[in-house]
Amino acid sequence: MGHLAKVEGALALAGDLGKRLDLFEPARQSAKKEISIHDILSEIAMAVELITDVDIVTELSEGTKNCKVCVAPLELRLAIMNLVFNGLNAIENGDGPGAGRLTISSRIESDPIPEYLFGLPTTKDKMFVQISVTDDGIGMDKATLNKLDEPGYTSKSGASEGHGFGISSVRDFARDNGGVPYFFSNLGEGTTSTLVLPLHL
Repeated sequence: MGHLAKVEGALALAGDLGKRLDLFEPARQSAKKEISIHDILSEIAMAVELITDVDIVTELSEGTKNCKVCVAPLELRLAIMNLVFNGLNAIENGDGPGAGRLTISSRIESDPIPEYLFGLPTTKDKMFVQISVTDDGIGMDKATLNKLDEPGYTSKSGASEGHGFGISSVRDFARDNGGVPYFFSNLGEGTTSTLVLPLHL
């Protein structure tokens, strides 16, 4: 079984487990709580390293070491894993410029969401954490990148195969928690998928 099949199976299992837990304990599983970004990204990186041959790199800024967000932990894990899966899929299915590397990073920004880009209220009085997943796969052209905003879109075929899986659920999770996802990519240069969430101060 290839590493992507293992990751997809693990992601499906996690989603199924989430549904089962919600069925029996909906209040507890959907309850928001403080969770350490540093801890959850470290846990995800270690777990993914066990099921893939891709080089997994973590670049967690010192500023995020003690920062927390207030979200439902299972939903956050699934959102990040969706971005990780997209990156791994892009690496395996594309002829990107890199050697097969996926970087999971975090940093803190005081105003990372330009109002003219996302139409969100002014955020200058808030602090945000940026969680990014960067792959060195084939990347996406501008037309494909713009289509990520379309509900249910996936690029499972074509030159930028690998991106789009779970993007709607990531966007819904971000919106429900006062954040936003955004994506940067150039064809032939890989892709960075970023989830921005407000810090719980």
